[in-house]
Amino acid sequence: MQIKPTIMVRELFNGDVLAFPLADPSLISYAEEREDVLLEMEMFLREHLTDIPAKQLSRFVYPEGTELVEVEVMIPRPDLPKSLQPTMPVALSCLVIPQRHESWVYLVALQHTFYLEKGESLPNAVEREVTRQVSAREMGAMEYLALLPARMETLVSLPLELDRLERLDPKKMRSRRESLAKKKRQHEAKLLLEEVGVDLVKKMKRSKELTLVGQKKPLENLAALLTADDAMSVVVVGPPLAGKTALIRELVRSAKLRRPLILTSGARLIAGQSGFGQWQDRLHRVMRAAEEIGAILYFDDLNDLFAGQSGGSLDMAGAMRPYIEDGRVRIVGEVSSEALESLERRHVGFFGALHKVRLEEVDASQALEVLRARVRHGKKLDARKPALEDAAMEPLIELSDRYLPYQSFPGKAMQILDDLIAMYDSNYLPEEGIAITAEDVYQLFCVRTGIPEFLLREDNPLKRQEIVDFFGERIIGQREAIARVADVVCAVKARLQPPGKPLATFLFIGPTGVGKTEVAKTLSRFLFGSPDRLVRFDMSEYMDASAAVRLIQGSSSGEGELTRRVRQQPFCALLLDEIEKAHPAVFDLLLQVCGEGRLTDARGRTTHFHNAIIIMTSNLGVAHRRDALGFGEASAAHANQEHMDEVRRHFRPEFVNRLDSVVGFDALTRDQALAVCRVTLKRICARAGMAEHRISLHVSDRAALNLANAGHSDAYGARALRRHLDDMLVSPMAKIFSAYASQLTGAMVFVEHVDEEPYASFEEEVTRPGTGTLLATETSGDVRITVHRGERASMSRELRGFELISSLRRRASNNMQIQRILDLRSHLDFLLAQLNYGNRSSRKGGKQEARALAENARLHSEYFELDGVWKNLAAPVVDIEDAEELAITALFEGESLEPYIEEAQRAYNEFKVAFVYAMLSRITARDEAFLSIRRINGPGSVWMEYLEGFFDMAEQRKWDLTFHLDGDRKAPDSGQSWAGTTRWGPPRSVERFGELLTTNPDNYHGALMRVRGDYAGALLAMELGRHVFAMGGDQGDHEIYVQHICSTYSPSEERMTRYLEQPIVDSDKVKKMRPVRRWNYPPRSRLEFPCEGSANLTITTQDYWKRYDEIAALILMRRFGRRG
Repeated sequence: MQIKPTIMVRELFNGDVLAFPLADPSLISYAEEREDVLLEMEMFLREHLTDIPAKQLSRFVYPEGTELVEVEVMIPRPDLPKSLQPTMPVALSCLVIPQRHESWVYLVALQHTFYLEKGESLPNAVEREVTRQVSAREMGAMEYLALLPARMETLVSLPLELDRLERLDPKKMRSRRESLAKKKRQHEAKLLLEEVGVDLVKKMKRSKELTLVGQKKPLENLAALLTADDAMSVVVVGPPLAGKTALIRELVRSAKLRRPLILTSGARLIAGQSGFGQWQDRLHRVMRAAEEIGAILYFDDLNDLFAGQSGGSLDMAGAMRPYIEDGRVRIVGEVSSEALESLERRHVGFFGALHKVRLEEVDASQALEVLRARVRHGKKLDARKPALEDAAMEPLIELSDRYLPYQSFPGKAMQILDDLIAMYDSNYLPEEGIAITAEDVYQLFCVRTGIPEFLLREDNPLKRQEIVDFFGERIIGQREAIARVADVVCAVKARLQPPGKPLATFLFIGPTGVGKTEVAKTLSRFLFGSPDRLVRFDMSEYMDASAAVRLIQGSSSGEGELTRRVRQQPFCALLLDEIEKAHPAVFDLLLQVCGEGRLTDARGRTTHFHNAIIIMTSNLGVAHRRDALGFGEASAAHANQEHMDEVRRHFRPEFVNRLDSVVGFDALTRDQALAVCRVTLKRICARAGMAEHRISLHVSDRAALNLANAGHSDAYGARALRRHLDDMLVSPMAKIFSAYASQLTGAMVFVEHVDEEPYASFEEEVTRPGTGTLLATETSGDVRITVHRGERASMSRELRGFELISSLRRRASNNMQIQRILDLRSHLDFLLAQLNYGNRSSRKGGKQEARALAENARLHSEYFELDGVWKNLAAPVVDIEDAEELAITALFEGESLEPYIEEAQRAYNEFKVAFVYAMLSRITARDEAFLSIRRINGPGSVWMEYLEGFFDMAEQRKWDLTFHLDGDRKAPDSGQSWAGTTRWGPPRSVERFGELLTTNPDNYHGALMRVRGDYAGALLAMELGRHVFAMGGDQGDHEIYVQHICSTYSPSEERMTRYLEQPIVDSDKVKKMRPVRRWNYPPRSRLEFPCEGSANLTITTQDYWKRYDEIAALILMRRFGRRG
């Protein structure tokens, strides 16, 4: 027999769906998709309705014309006080069941049925019954929640064919049972596969992904294998980012695949199966489920099947192999060529059962076509999203090809594009369309690769002398080495370096302590901004053959240390320190590095060195020159020749021949030793213990010369000097600092020769210690160290500047922790969550959908407004923090802090303005105000004194202003009427108000001001109270009083009448109030804020309103800010 039971389908706000028959709401089916929930309900009802008695069966069928109607009603809450009663109606679903000329109404949420007479209003009847039921049931909070509507509710008539048992012969009954059992098995198999993966065929039904560009042949091969009648499994082989995943997704998108494709992984297959035999049982159930419904298991990384395998204890591939070989289950996986070669050796049988589809990397021109197609597709999907300009595409491809050698096209170009879009995505507004320029591409490459922009861009000039000057500031002497390095950087910039080789290969030779390693560090600082980016290896650690393998070749289970570091940072300065100590096997492998610019490790992976500058250092020849080491004064040419002779004796000719240059380092002269001493003293001053306490170090010329001469060492060069300074200067200072740790902030350290008169060697600009208490004096050798406790005035100019930047950063950070600011951030997160929640699968139809769309639009508007406020607030904080970091570096380098001080002050001024609007952004009545301004004491000119700049500010902010003057009996302005029944005059414009006050200001004692505009009400709320103008002398104080009336620009006529009839403020009471502003005259420049503690400003009355954002920031920070 055929039957159509009536089913209610309810779509929840989280996207899930539930269904139940109206005849029995307890029979609920729940799933993530509408089709799934109806399928489950159909399977259940086929079996359930077959067995129940006929009388119960009839209840599942409703008459024709039955409809679902939404009725908005107010839900009374007898359990709540009157002030908390709900004010918004709730949409209730009502089932209207026709019966001749009348109807029955079933309230689904309350499960209550009542009779609706002919002609009776349905909304009225529903509201009556709801009120009666709610009052009678004494409902709890959870029951009231159950009355709230779902996202959408619909009725479905589910056609079923039932084989009632009383009419079914045994043979047909058995067939029916088998059919139902098969459907049940398939349904359970589908549920199990959904636990371990995602069905891409279902997920991509409405996909708007880009059509695959190129790769036509591999796509045809893949489609032929996976759609064949015989079950065949496939592995897609290709380099990383070559498009393996895109190939499979294109097969799904093109609708050539008619069976489920379950995306899963080895980890998901056995997740949670830790007991003995559990993972095997789970895996076999998954394979049988895939066989049951003919699904294809898709592994986007086949390596995952072999992860964690140890001695065969976790052989997922072996467990799956019988199903694959017998053709019972299809799988498709992705793997790189290198990984396939390694895995095939260990799992020959498994990979022998897989058909291989090879995918080759596309070239740069094809990648450019893919990039263009991707950009066009993105514009078509959403024109408001950031889009790459045509002029930026070729630079993106060129830079990817040149500087990302270990990734493949087109994926590496797509990753760069995704990063560019993500960089802008959080900043764009819906009505904007941001163009990503070539400038953005260069900046992103600088961040990702660490390559300086002046090397990436051909239009950025780089002068050789700038490089020489940069090195000369940090390296004492060594002009030849600096010149060679500068030439290499220029060649790299001009792209004239030889192809297929490292950018340059240097061998630095010379005594210890003359700057060989320092040149490499300075090169790293010049290219990358930090010496930490130098890739450095101490070759004394690689003196045996096994260590050489560890350095370069690696093993089957790991990478070589050198190849790993260079792969991580392809564009680098590579330092091989003390190269002569390495094992001879290292030199054999370096021949290929220096000659071909590449190296292949034991895993078959090639490392490219063509973007590396290789620097090797050596002390060869030093042992034969006892008289000319370090700071020796022997002939530089003779010394270098000795070094070269020793190089030729130690290294093989083929190795020396692959070096671009052998650079000899000269022994340092005594003048250069003094310069090294000065540089070292500057670095001592920048150490954390001194910089954090703002301790200044002053060393006389004679003391510096004494320290340099005493630290001289023929054998150990500049390193011996640094050790001498640590012993003779740093250690005594450390002893004093430890004893007076609590008194060190701003301290001054004077270092002089013991024969010098104290402090006589220092210039006048160095603060005399008379302002600070003497802490301690220590004699160390021939130098005297004196430490004074510093006053604030004793800080050096640069340290004072750094303290200013730090204080601005602390103020900004403290104010970012104000509760109202934290609430703004939390509210933004809440709005974003609500938008994401509301943007899930859109549903059509019904009033609820219209309300949801309207609410979504309101949330969008609020979010983008507040997000703009937040970004304006957060950006200056980041700028101040960046300025502080750069200032620390500048202190270390001895550079001026002026640019960073100016940047920090500029950013903090922006922060103060943004802070005001962030604090006021969520105030409800922020844009309108109705104020009263009364002249309490003094002449009428006090009006103009106070309001002088207000009109200009209001005009600039586009505020609307209307005034009513006390005692204004003149006729209304043209086009306006005024009853004139109160003491307040008719409404006046700004111009007319100004004319009346200018003509005879003493006639008017007060005014009503109505103002409307962005943040007008919130800003002027800070003006409420008593304002005092202290004139001095016999004139006394002039006073005005600003009072709040209401937060509406245009109140109702009744309320307006009431406001106009309010009594005049009592002057005696006002004079007893604490003033909110106090101007001190003369001079007319000091403004005090008595209600805000000791806050004051130096400001004229003419500038008061011009700087009102700054004044508002001061008030808000004082009222709400965290002190300190």
